[in-house]
Order: sequence, then C-alpha cells, then structure tokens
Amino acid sequence: MSSATVRAAEGIALSVICPTRNLTELADQDPPTVHYLAAHRILTDVPYVDFYRDQGNRGAHLIVDNGAFELGSPLSSAALLHAARMVGAHEVVLPDYLHDGTSTWAASSAAARELMDNEYGIGLCGVVQGADDLDWYRCLERMTECAFLDSIALPAPKRSDSSGPAFNRIAATAYMAERGLVDPNICYRLLGLSDSGDIELARQRRHTWIKSVDCATPVVMAALNIAILPGEGYRKPELSVEHIDSLNSSMLALARSNVTVLREAAGCDIRFPHAVTT
Repeated sequence: MSSATVRAAEGIALSVICPTRNLTELADQDPPTVHYLAAHRILTDVPYVDFYRDQGNRGAHLIVDNGAFELGSPLSSAALLHAARMVGAHEVVLPDYLHDGTSTWAASSAAARELMDNEYGIGLCGVVQGADDLDWYRCLERMTECAFLDSIALPAPKRSDSSGPAFNRIAATAYMAERGLVDPNICYRLLGLSDSGDIELARQRRHTWIKSVDCATPVVMAALNIAILPGEGYRKPELSVEHIDSLNSSMLALARSNVTVLREAAGCDIRFPHAVTT
C-alpha cells in the first residue's frame, strides 16, 4: 500500500488534461492537489515529465493512467512502473478494458501481482468496468474485497442511455452508497466526464468519499470555441485532446472559464496560479 499523502481539497478535486504546450496555463494548480498523467506521454514527452515532476515536488499527488482510453489497450505493468518512476508518481491505474469487467479484473489482478509491494511505495488503483450491470457488480465486488488496492476509480461510460450502474455513473455511486459498499480505507475517484459533466459533478459532490476527477472536455470544447454554461449541459465533442497541439490566448481564456464552471459544480477550490498572457 502507498504511504503517500495528498492535500484534502474541498469537494471533488478536478485535474485538467491538456496539450503539453499549455500545461502552465491550464494544468498548474494552486494549491497543488492531484494530477492524472498519461503513461504514454511520460514515456515520450520530456517537457511533460518535467512539468509533472515539479508538481509532485510541490506536493501534488500524481496518478499515472494506463493509456487504455487513448491507446485502445493498457500499457504493460513494466511500462507503467517505469513511467511512474520517471515522474515520482504516487499511484498507477491498473489495466482496464472499457465496459468489460471480466477482462478488467483478470488484467488488474495479474498486474497487481507484479506491482504490489513494489520497493518504490507506488499505490494501485483499480477501475470498475462492466459489459452490463451484472458484470459491473461482479467487478466492483472483486475490487472491493481484494486487499491490494489503494483506490478505486469509476470511469465515464461510453454512453449514458441506461439507468443501471454499468452505463450510468450517478446510478453507480448511488448504488455503492446505498448498499454500504464504500470502504473508508479506500480513495474513490472518477475518470473523465461524459455529456453535461457539470450537472453530473453537482450531483456527485454529495458523495464526500469521491475525491477527484480528471477531464479534457473543457479544453477540447475551448479549441472548438464552445463555452460550458453553468447548469445548461453540453454534448461532449468527439475530438480527442491528443489531436490538439496547443491553444491560442483566446482559446486558453475560454478553456479556463470552462474549467472554472466544472470546478464550481464539483465544489473544488483549486485555482489557476498563472494569468494567461496575450
């Protein structure tokens, strides 16, 4: 288990995913709290590594994601551990497969056997997935009962046209709370946001056991000149932040406004420490 500590933010701490060239304007935090890092970018992007290593030195909790969402499949345990060591990360996200609880548990438990009790004190985060509600329940049960996880993450579903927990994260957290499935010794996180993330966060913040969320949506929407308006909802664009090289000054201002809307919805007190220069 990881012994790393992290500052307790108000509400749900929101971490911004953005192009490397805009890390200072968008990803920097006051106070440094929690960051989700892409393992594949750590392995290929020196300025990215330098930025997040500095964030960690300033007290931020660094979580290395496994690359499944961006790459289509997760990186190997060895690659995740190497990436985590490169930035001095406190936690790695174990391999998962979108909406496949059976494969996710098999891959996560196998990776955990390789990574648990590592000499670097890096904690492990499991992701709850499910092809349907029963598959989701079984994955959650296994992760809740296992002894090797420091945190459990609930990903944004690919679609949100269901009332069941496998494809409805509000239903998922309500189920966990109502059934007493929240372990006080585990840190719970959200991975990403789907449509109308501000509305979801406003509802999720009542669950004080949810500690953090990451998102690229406010940055992608700014690149498309789309504002997030409080309480009005939005459709998440198909464009990936991986395909955005950088934002100009007007886009940066809009991205920060979008992030602020989401942070206010989440009850998050993290601020931008630097002004946008024109």
